[in-house]
Amino acid sequence: MAAWDKLVDDSYISTDDDGVRKGKQELLAELRKPEGNIHTDTDEQAEDVRVVFTGDIAIGNQTKHWTDYDKKAGISWGATSRTTRVLTRKNGQWRLVAFQETDTPNKHRKPSAIASDLLDDYVGHYRLVDSGDKGDISITRLGDKLIDTWANGEAIELFPGKYDTFFSREDGWVERFLRDKSGKVNGILYTHTDG
Repeated sequence: MAAWDKLVDDSYISTDDDGVRKGKQELLAELRKPEGNIHTDTDEQAEDVRVVFTGDIAIGNQTKHWTDYDKKAGISWGATSRTTRVLTRKNGQWRLVAFQETDTPNKHRKPSAIASDLLDDYVGHYRLVDSGDKGDISITRLGDKLIDTWANGEAIELFPGKYDTFFSREDGWVERFLRDKSGKVNGILYTHTDG
């Protein structure tokens, strides 16, 4: 912990995908917590690394794959994130002043071919929770496209994957439509990237 305290500058700030901002004390408190049920592994080697120096400032940007394991539930999920770190040199030592992490979306994934007559199978209203309207998910068809809308949110086009799965360009999530024994679609399973 002393190494982190020395590396992280007092003016440190970070923001994650949820918009949560943390300072140095929040970061150190998070690092002190016991692991709990979730264990995270990351690849040893980062990819697509770029470092830029300008005076006493260094900006590093990279991608890295991570996997979370829920020890209690016995499940795992993972994704690739792009991270940016900003360091500044003070009194001859590099100190971390900013960190940003963003999940990499499905921007370059190629859709699979799907018979257009299957699209009607997925159309309907789904509820994420048993009460309230915030969990209402509407799947509609617009020509040969499926559109996903959460509550009163923005409509997002779904692209076909394989075997009743779809994805969007907006994020790294995949949604798989579930079928009952008769073959009728009766639910959606949301999966974060490859978990």
